Amino acid sequence: MMSKFSIPWPTFLLACAGPASVLACHEIAGHLGIRRLFDHPFHFSGGFTISILIYTLLRIASPWLGELSQPARYLLTFCAACTVAVFWEFGEFASDVFRGTHDQQSDMDTMLDLVFGMLGSLSMLLVTVILRRSRQPALA
Repeated sequence: MMSKFSIPWPTFLLACAGPASVLACHEIAGHLGIRRLFDHPFHFSGGFTISILIYTLLRIASPWLGELSQPARYLLTFCAACTVAVFWEFGEFASDVFRGTHDQQSDMDTMLDLVFGMLGSLSMLLVTVILRRSRQPALA
């Protein structure tokens, strides 16, 4: 039988705010015609913020998933963030084909978008590891 729990709404909403902010900035930059200038920072920020959301969701879902070890949580967060980056690129491709946009400039652009998303995710995980270690008491 599943244990009763409540979703920590402030934490969840705060975790959702990051990706939502990146998407909003992406759209605003598109309307201003300057999206290409910020394309790689957007992908990096997207990887960083989606990793925060996924990491938070894994913690919230622990009553269903079971308690994950930290390495497992890091690995799942990274893999899920990379999957989101791939599906984002699928979306850009579909937009180019069906809406006539030009989001994907070249194979190099697409690969760099994926790399920056991955680097954003890795950066978030590195920050998380550093923060977690700084909170642990030093061994005597």
